[in-house]
Amino acid sequence: MMQELSTGIRLSVTEFGDPEAEPLLMVTGAGGSKDGWGPLIRALATRYRLICFDYRGLGESDAGDGPLSMDTAADDMAALLDTLGITRTHVLAWSFGSGVAQAFALRHAERLGALVLWSTWGRTDGYMRAMFTALRYPFARRDPETAVSVLRLVFSPELLRSPAAGELLEELLPLFPRTEKQLRTTVEQWDAALAHDILDRLPSITGPTLVVAGEKDVLCPPRMGQAVAARLPDARYEVFCGPGSSHALGLERPDEFSTLVFGFLADHPLAALAGAR
Repeated sequence: MMQELSTGIRLSVTEFGDPEAEPLLMVTGAGGSKDGWGPLIRALATRYRLICFDYRGLGESDAGDGPLSMDTAADDMAALLDTLGITRTHVLAWSFGSGVAQAFALRHAERLGALVLWSTWGRTDGYMRAMFTALRYPFARRDPETAVSVLRLVFSPELLRSPAAGELLEELLPLFPRTEKQLRTTVEQWDAALAHDILDRLPSITGPTLVVAGEKDVLCPPRMGQAVAARLPDARYEVFCGPGSSHALGLERPDEFSTLVFGFLADHPLAALAGAR
């Protein structure tokens, strides 16, 4: 479904679950699709009203004017909530989306319930700069086939060696950026990731936050998530270890991940948070 925002652009949006349940806004990674959450949708939609969207310039969403940034994506999120008539929502954000969610929490604190940051970071250091530059390169060269190959880094060695890898990649490939607009937007996202430096502002995010890291995450190593959690006044830090503890741990270990999210959000219902702020 296309939703027209007050900013004048239209975002492609899909909802799952009970429309009367507490909303949970899902914010995906660079080049990601609203339909790319795999088994997590089936699990999380049993208890929440899931709202999944394509960033401006991706999927069927309008590109709008000017390059996409963490701030413009955060403002689109707030405008989308206005369009849907939602005052406050929980947010679950992955990778690039976690940077957008940090910006949302700072720019629109009154709209935020509890926050889940998965594979997150607050400041791009030399290691991550090298990683993001390598991931950006095939998109800048308009080479989606190489980009798909490189992005296998998000998965664990265990998954990539298993028969399940073929099935998962077959499901995700049709959602991958292909058009000039989509590839250009993904480059803009990598540029925003390279520029991301919000660590010193994180103490201003006072709401409850769950930070989830993966032991084997080579894109956002656990030390990055730990640094984010250390700056947040009300944060819980959890690390997945062992097989499947990759950048895509929520897709590789969806049952454990969703159980963790359920427990955290149940401890912070929206009604209680609205009264506390």
